[in-house]
Amino acid sequence: MVLFLVRLIVRLEWLSVLITGLCVMLVNLGSENVLLEAPTSAITAALLMFILVRFGFLALLFSQFFANLILSAPFSLDFSHWYATRGAFVILLLLAVWGWGLKMALGGKPILKFALDE
Repeated sequence: MVLFLVRLIVRLEWLSVLITGLCVMLVNLGSENVLLEAPTSAITAALLMFILVRFGFLALLFSQFFANLILSAPFSLDFSHWYATRGAFVILLLLAVWGWGLKMALGGKPILKFALDE
């Protein structure tokens, strides 16, 4: 939404992307150590703006949803821990959505066509 409003005001796409990315970077900055957080915030803002401009708002929405899901899920390789199944569920959910998206993107074509030729 911010990109759209800045685009209406500025009228140049590259400048509106730059201004919106700067706003995203400033929002992502913390208050502990700005010199250490600025590069990661700039990379994050650049990645978010790339996803938004190249793939659209829905891709940005899903990328943020799954990034927050991965960051908040408890992962463990030791399945004797009580929270290991929750982390495994998140991984299975991510794989299921990825597989469904792959199937929809291919539009009914086989995934491994060269393997079916033999």
